[in-house]
Amino acid sequence: MEHYGFLSLLPPIIAVLLAVRYRNVIVALFSGVLIGALVLANWNPIAALSMTIKDYIFKQASGGYNSSLLVM
Repeated sequence: MEHYGFLSLLPPIIAVLLAVRYRNVIVALFSGVLIGALVLANWNPIAALSMTIKDYIFKQASGGYNSSLLVM
């Protein structure tokens, strides 16, 4: 098991700061997820973007409960 230490706190800190600064929660949460994927992908932006879209967004949107919430 890898221990990321301070890097594990980086995505929520960035998400909160962006949400407070720009008052746009959707962009702040997406930025937090993208920063977290960057940390997991060893700072490779192409792999992080692919991981964010394929593994996080599409998997969550394809679930029955989440897709019904998105339609609402």
